[in-house]
Amino acid sequence: MIKFPPTSDVVSPSQASYAASGVDISKADALMEGLRQSSSPTGLSLQPHGLGQLVEGIGGFAGCYATRFQDLEQPILVACTDGVGTKLNLATESGQLDDIGQDLVAMCLNDLYTQGATPLFFLDYFACSYLESEQFNRVLTSIQRALTYCETSLMGGETAELPGLFSMGHFDIAGFVVGVVDASQRLHKQQVQAGDLLVGWASSGFHSNGYSLVRKWYAQCEKQLQQKYLPYLLKPTKIYKSFLGLLQQFPQGEVRIASHITGGGVSDNLARVIPKHLTAQLQRDSIQAPAWMHAFAQEVGEDLMSYQDVFNCGIGWISVVSPGVVDAWMTKSTELQLSPVLLGKVTSRSSIDCAVVYI
Repeated sequence: MIKFPPTSDVVSPSQASYAASGVDISKADALMEGLRQSSSPTGLSLQPHGLGQLVEGIGGFAGCYATRFQDLEQPILVACTDGVGTKLNLATESGQLDDIGQDLVAMCLNDLYTQGATPLFFLDYFACSYLESEQFNRVLTSIQRALTYCETSLMGGETAELPGLFSMGHFDIAGFVVGVVDASQRLHKQQVQAGDLLVGWASSGFHSNGYSLVRKWYAQCEKQLQQKYLPYLLKPTKIYKSFLGLLQQFPQGEVRIASHITGGGVSDNLARVIPKHLTAQLQRDSIQAPAWMHAFAQEVGEDLMSYQDVFNCGIGWISVVSPGVVDAWMTKSTELQLSPVLLGKVTSRSSIDCAVVYI
């Protein structure tokens, strides 16, 4: 019988040849082992929300999760996936990778939060030309840090060296999250009614959308201006975890649903949560982008607000709430430093057959 030694102990001639072609299995194994050890102490314990825990995480062919849904009458699983897009190029080329994992986590979990769901576990996909230890560790550390803030377990994922697809030093990441919500507590657009009000929360920047255009504008700036705006452009996507906490403080049904403002801006994303018989009326001057966004666009001769169908323009989240609780919602949002702004209201759809209109 032939016995194969552990790959961590011996590098075979075939592995050496594979490494020479651009794929280092032994390095990947070592990095995964380090990630597994750093995740295990907290990952296998019951999560703070009490809805479950990892049974088996990083290292195997599949992760396992034990659910504790006893307090939910009709649990519904909710799943989301997303990436960071070409913001990665800006982060990689500037060598600033320590927050990019938050972008990934936020893009996935914010979508989940819109339905009132609690995230349970997360998986990541990391693909690169050549596995650079420092780069990998900085990215995965930032993912783990963001997940810890969200009380969500990193169950596992996939790491792939693809020298034929990526140029040296570049990589791509994707995320996948699964959460749960009780059917009676799930937010959905059928709950939205005429008379409801639209409350926006501030974004932390461009988040992770529109960066093909952002990078084009950035390249047109002089080097001194690039250094000025880079910290703003790389500020990580805000995680709107506060939404779940606020939901619990309001009577069921008074907060109808929420919209995560990503690519397509306010109008496109808000339209996704408005029923066909209703229209969201936005006050034209209610969206006030931060001064630095306007200045950045002006540097290349552009008017930022003409790109509202590309950028969030300072609004990263919109909650649709009933008139009876809007004052309390605004007050509590202010206390949490979410910079709330009343954007408009929901009305019956008129002869203008449109989900969102500016008035």
